[in-house]
Amino acid sequence: MKFQNQTFSLLIFFFYLSNAFSSPNLNPSLKILNENALQNLKIETVEVAQGSFVSTLFAIGQIQVKPSHKSALSTRIPGRITKIHAYEGESVTENQILAEIETRKVGNPSKVITLRAKKSGIILNSYIQLGEPVEPQKILMEIYDPTILWAIAKIPEGQISKILIGAQSEIYIPAIGNKRIKASLLRFGTSTKTKAGTLDAIFELKHPEVRVLPNMRAEFSIIVSQRENVFSIPIHCIQGSESNPYVFVRDFDLENAFIKTPVLIGEKNKDRVEIINGLFPSDEVVSSGSYALSFVGDESAISLKEALDAAHGHEHNEDGSEITGSQNAKASKVNSQSSKIQWILYTISGYALIITLIALFLLQKSIGIKDSQI
Repeated sequence: MKFQNQTFSLLIFFFYLSNAFSSPNLNPSLKILNENALQNLKIETVEVAQGSFVSTLFAIGQIQVKPSHKSALSTRIPGRITKIHAYEGESVTENQILAEIETRKVGNPSKVITLRAKKSGIILNSYIQLGEPVEPQKILMEIYDPTILWAIAKIPEGQISKILIGAQSEIYIPAIGNKRIKASLLRFGTSTKTKAGTLDAIFELKHPEVRVLPNMRAEFSIIVSQRENVFSIPIHCIQGSESNPYVFVRDFDLENAFIKTPVLIGEKNKDRVEIINGLFPSDEVVSSGSYALSFVGDESAISLKEALDAAHGHEHNEDGSEITGSQNAKASKVNSQSSKIQWILYTISGYALIITLIALFLLQKSIGIKDSQI
């Protein structure tokens, strides 16, 4: 085991020795990608925008039927359901026959009355089945008008003062996909919910999509203020932690190069984040692929020297600086000498490795012979 540990340590030493002659990127904040990495990461950029910035309040709630646009179906005469012509979820028109009831009055044949829809709409609930006896006080069906619905947000009591009547909101309903519906605040509820500590904020949805149904879950982004001439970027551009956020900015000179840039951020809404310091209006910030770019290593990148050589069409120093005239004069002399020295070093390290391994092998063999003699 001791022999194996020594051998492993030597191999690690020679591995670092062989890599000591490579040229690392001297600027760890700079990510220079090759073409394959650029395509694989699907890098996209956006310019820093200066314009209106809205501050929003997030809330959750649900879709409900507007009370004045809901009607009930009932009967004034007790009897028994003999026919049902419409069911839950079906659209009906005003005066359409929905059910038939056989009354309890004596006659031959028994008297049958028809129940008709008071208004056009969709049957929200049906509480009847064939043969079921019904009484005048019972609601048989509920019909609602789908062209006007309420979206009711649950607002925490501490946030109510920030919202004014008429405030605009974008309403996201997961059941209908990524579409956002815009609506304005109609009014607040009449009392708070004691256990939840919230107050209803009622938004009216006029002519929403047919897929919007009562009791669907809804998420609200309510605008509480708006400021002009604010620098902002899409919120998903921000990487890092809350205390140390950063973005990747496209380098103006180098192709496929991006600089990790710390930023000072301000307010956020659901889409964008305010930039207080760190960026300029003409900066292009990575919007797609920024998270993966944080983990890009040397295998996906090229050195700073290679990038500058390709961009400017001539040689540069390893740190990216320009080669001076005196450096050019020395380069031709040093070039051949450095290649010879490098070859000699590699040769010496190779022989040293072989000799060391042979010595360790003989040492282990001699130790084994002594152990067998004992």
